[in-house]
Amino acid sequence: MLRRFIALTLMLVVSATSFGACKIRLIYGEKWSRSGRDIKKTMSSQEFKRLTSSKYLVELVDQETPGIPERNYTFKFPAIFVFDEQNRCFLVIDNVPYNASAKWIYGQIEKVNKRREEILKKIGTDTPEGCGQLLSALEKFVAGYRRSITGDFFYGDVYAKLKKLDPEDSTGWQWHFEFDKSGSKDGLLFVEKANEYREKKLFAEGDAYIEKLHRKPRKHLTMEQQQALLMAKFALHRENAAKKDEMINLLEKVSDIKEDTLWGTAALGWLKIFGKPALSTYWGWKRGDIPTGKFDVTVKFGVDYAFRRPGEYTVELIPDDGTPPPQIESITLKYKDEEIYTAKKPPFEFKIDKAYANRLTHMQIKGVSQRDTSGYFRIHRNVLRPRKEAK
Repeated sequence: MLRRFIALTLMLVVSATSFGACKIRLIYGEKWSRSGRDIKKTMSSQEFKRLTSSKYLVELVDQETPGIPERNYTFKFPAIFVFDEQNRCFLVIDNVPYNASAKWIYGQIEKVNKRREEILKKIGTDTPEGCGQLLSALEKFVAGYRRSITGDFFYGDVYAKLKKLDPEDSTGWQWHFEFDKSGSKDGLLFVEKANEYREKKLFAEGDAYIEKLHRKPRKHLTMEQQQALLMAKFALHRENAAKKDEMINLLEKVSDIKEDTLWGTAALGWLKIFGKPALSTYWGWKRGDIPTGKFDVTVKFGVDYAFRRPGEYTVELIPDDGTPPPQIESITLKYKDEEIYTAKKPPFEFKIDKAYANRLTHMQIKGVSQRDTSGYFRIHRNVLRPRKEAK
């Protein structure tokens, strides 16, 4: 009976920790960091021990202790490093808030670890695709000062395996991780190189350079990496008057991919310089954007930022010359192709829920305009409540 009980207990333990024991290590400063002492207290609590006991080992390390390798990877203490059963780091949480709860800390760790385990169970790392998916899923949870998921302290062995399985990089995963040898991974190196070709007037050589980049597999590039390749071409030909329309189309393509990346923001700025600003909440509308007569226009950029917080908002169109604004029939706020909020009479007011704050992607405006105007969008968040009348 005793043997049967022990065997059953071991089965339960193995089931609960099928991936082995992961390790959570807090690096803090006992003598000099109040927030570190607070987090140490939280991670020493019975609640945190209860949450982690079946799956994680917990280590609390004073930053004064010499020889801690994690100190090479962050300046922002207190910091939490999480390691898998092979002692590979897959998550770093810098500058942990002093009031972070045990539940919050555990939730952040478990969310990433579950994703890691899911990929290992479903795909594994016996193929280039499996290695690439695992590395790309974890890289944003590691990225930071001197940190890369492909480093030896992290998942360097998986990256080495990826290169061995796909030495010619037919999948494009290696280019994803080594996109910019400067370490920024945002493609700045390619844009700078294109600028050099333009400054030296080596346009044929520059085109050949960019064409070679475009021939590489781009399936696994991020949106920002894809934008960088387009911006490299723009950097090469931006001063060529004969290619102005082509460059404007290219900038519009970059901004359409994603507006709030480094290159998306740059593209919008260049469109403004070229006198072709995209219809956005940043710069309003120019003459010709809202045609005379019946119109149906869509504001593409800045909508998420304009409605970035929950609350009540009022939307107005203000012409530059002080004349009456276009007659508005409706304003609709969208998330991609889905209509979320619609107002059909002035004042055009919207109550933005938390679920869509900072997520709205378009603003569609329908109405009638008596004349060609330019102006700006006034999107005002109503933070003051109406004063109650005295009785």
